[in-house]
Amino acid sequence: MNKYGPGYRRTRREHEEMQSIAARVVLLAIVILTITIAACTSVEKVEPVENVEIDESNNGEQIELALGEVLAVRLESNPSTGYVWEIDELDERVLQQITEMPFDQLPCRMS
Repeated sequence: MNKYGPGYRRTRREHEEMQSIAARVVLLAIVILTITIAACTSVEKVEPVENVEIDESNNGEQIELALGEVLAVRLESNPSTGYVWEIDELDERVLQQITEMPFDQLPCRMS
C-alpha cells in the first residue's frame, strides 16, 4: 500500500506536526489582522494649524474650524466679584480644552 494512498493513516508525530503548522498559520493570520486593524485605526496627532480668536462680538455667530485649528475665546470677567465664565458642558470628541482658562488682568485706569 502506498504511504499516501486512500487507506493511509497519519502517525501520531505527523498529526502533531500538522497541528503545529496549522496553529502557526492561524497565529500568523491573527498577528497580520491585528497589525492591519491597528494601522487603520491609529489616530495621528494633529498639530495646531492656526488660532481662531473670538470674543463677545461673535455672539450668535457660527464658527467653523478645520481639524487642528485652535479656538481661543476671550470674554471679559471680574474674578474678584465672582463674575467668571465657566465651561458648562464639553464633548471632548468634538472640542478639547488644551489649556487652563487664563485671567489677563487689564491695566488700571485712573481718571
